[in-house]
Amino acid sequence: MLSLHETGLPGQSNERDPDILIKKVSGQTLADLETYYAEMKPDKSEDAFIMDVFLPMSDDLMSTGESRRTEFFAIVASKAPVDVRFAALMVSCAFCIDVARFLHKGKRELAWQAISDAQYWCGFTFASKGFEVIRDETILATRKSTGQNAANVRVTKKLSPTMHEAFRLARKMRPAVHGWNSRSQAVHAIIDLVVAFSDQDMLQPLKRTGAPKTIDGWLSQMPDAKDLFTKKTHTKD
Repeated sequence: MLSLHETGLPGQSNERDPDILIKKVSGQTLADLETYYAEMKPDKSEDAFIMDVFLPMSDDLMSTGESRRTEFFAIVASKAPVDVRFAALMVSCAFCIDVARFLHKGKRELAWQAISDAQYWCGFTFASKGFEVIRDETILATRKSTGQNAANVRVTKKLSPTMHEAFRLARKMRPAVHGWNSRSQAVHAIIDLVVAFSDQDMLQPLKRTGAPKTIDGWLSQMPDAKDLFTKKTHTKD
C-alpha cells in the first residue's frame, strides 16, 4: 500500500528529496481532489476521501490511471447515466497514485507524464464548463478515433505540468473583487512564478522570451476562461 509520504501530500515532503517538486504537485492535486470530494459528499467525514477513494485505490494494483480512463470513456460513450465529475475525480486520483508507483521504480519521466494526466483530470473535475457539453465532446472524440482503443482518445491535447500550474495560478491569484480585467493582466501577474516552476518541468520547460505569448495561449484554453477573463486580449512577447 502506498503511503501519504510517497504521494507527496502537503507537509509530507523531504526538502532534500530530488523528486520534491513532482511530489509537491501530486500532493496539491490530491488536496484539490479531497476538497472536491468533500463538496460532492458533504455528509461524509473529513477523512472520507482518503478512506473511501485513495486507500482502496492504492491497494488495488489493477487500478491505474489508464484503466480508469478507459472505463471513463467506455461509460460516457455508452451514454449510460454517470456522475461525470466523480468519475473524473477517480481518474485523477488513479494517475496521482501512478506517480508514486513510477517514482518508486525510478521512472521519473513516466511519473511526470502521469502527473500531467492527473492535473488534467483534476481540472476536468473543477471546471465550471457544463458537463453535458464535455460528455458530447468526449463521445465525438471517441467516434472520430479510428483503429485506436478508447483509452488513447484525448478530448484535448495532453497538457504539461507547467500549463496546469499556469491554470492553477490564474485561478488562485484572481483579484477577489473584480477579477481579471483581461488575460494580459493575468499573464503579467503569474509569469514569474510560471517560468520558475517550468525550470523543473521535464515535459515542457518554458523560455522566458516566449513565455508571455505561450502563457496567454494556455490561459485562453482554460475551460473556465470566459468566467475568469473579462476581455479577450492577446499578450505580445
